[in-house]
Order: sequence, then C-alpha cells, then structure tokens
Amino acid sequence: MTATGVTAFALALGLLPAGGVEIDKYNPIPTCEGRKLEPRVERLLRPVLLSLSEARRARREWDTAFETTFRRLLRLKDPDALEAKVALMAYYVGEHRTVFSLRPRLTR
Repeated sequence: MTATGVTAFALALGLLPAGGVEIDKYNPIPTCEGRKLEPRVERLLRPVLLSLSEARRARREWDTAFETTFRRLLRLKDPDALEAKVALMAYYVGEHRTVFSLRPRLTR
C-alpha cells in the first residue's frame, strides 16, 4: 500500500478530514508521497486502524478490541513494528494513548 493508499484508506474510514494535511511555504511538511509501506508493516498497522474505526463508528470512548490490538502492537519490538508505530502516529488515537504509551516506546 502506498502512502497515498494509506491516506485514502484513512479517509474512507473517517480517520482523516477530507482536506488532509495542508502544506504552506513557511512550514513545509515533508511527505512520504510515493513511498510504500512494506506489506509486513501494513499487516501490523491495519488491525489497529480497523478497530479504531469501528470504535469511533460505535462512539465508544473505551473499546476493548482497539485497546487489545493497540497494546499488541506496542509490545512488539522488531523494526517492522517500530515502523508501524511511527505510521500510527499519523492518526489521532486519543491523547492518553499517544502521549503516555506510544511516544515513550519509540525512544527505547
């Protein structure tokens, strides 16, 4: 799946606003346009995004399925899991999850 494919997938799930990221000349944002996620990385990321989408559709603030898939990814320590965690940071998964769970694990 390309970076554009991931974006389209996230838009379809309602995880991104339709406008997407806006780049301006004063604060350019480097993109990964054209770069593909490896299938093994996508295989780790997809269950987390799907369970997040389902939780949001059901308007559940706390969702056991999402928490399980999210924590499963956090426990993994191989390079593919690290890339999946970095890719996951492109999505809002909740403040308590990103600040207290994901970011400290990327620095280890």
